[in-house]
Amino acid sequence: NVVPLESYLRGVVPAEVIASTWDPDAIRAQAVAARTYAAFERAAAPGSRHYQLCDTAACQVYGGFSAEHPRADAAIRATARQVRTKDGKPIFAQFSASNGGWTRAGSFGYLRAKKDPYDPWRGNPYVPWPEGTVRISDEALEGALPQIGELTGVEVTRRDGDGPRGGRVVEVRVSGTDASSTVSGDRFRSFFGLRSDWFWLV
Repeated sequence: NVVPLESYLRGVVPAEVIASTWDPDAIRAQAVAARTYAAFERAAAPGSRHYQLCDTAACQVYGGFSAEHPRADAAIRATARQVRTKDGKPIFAQFSASNGGWTRAGSFGYLRAKKDPYDPWRGNPYVPWPEGTVRISDEALEGALPQIGELTGVEVTRRDGDGPRGGRVVEVRVSGTDASSTVSGDRFRSFFGLRSDWFWLV
């Protein structure tokens, strides 16, 4: 699906927000964020007539023509050609549905970790964060890290310090009868389908 940037946004914005009910200012903010994200990716491929973005949450959700909505179209028109920049270049404008009340530091200086007072609003379906308990069996841990042998222990060894209870997990040590393995919090999360690397072991 090869489309101009502004047409592309018509399939992105209503797929990333609920255009039928959200406040117009929120939809316009999403339009600017989505345009900026796409412009950053385009700038990473200079001289290319076309550039590629995936259509999932790994990039930006893109629903094409079937996702278009009049209120999103209005927000896109109202913010036409507007992007957020740093030193005259589009920023890496990552966004998420929820952050647990703290943004996460990114790979650019302008992506700083800080408290987000707006995340816990009453309409956020991800609050409380993280929601629920996931039970992980010894066998599951041993299957994910077979080099450890039989499991003897799991310990969070480092957190990023941003947010309650020490913040997100940076490293986890999994010990067994044969070896110990240290993995990142994100890798541990992905092993077991946890919502994020902001978790606690109980």
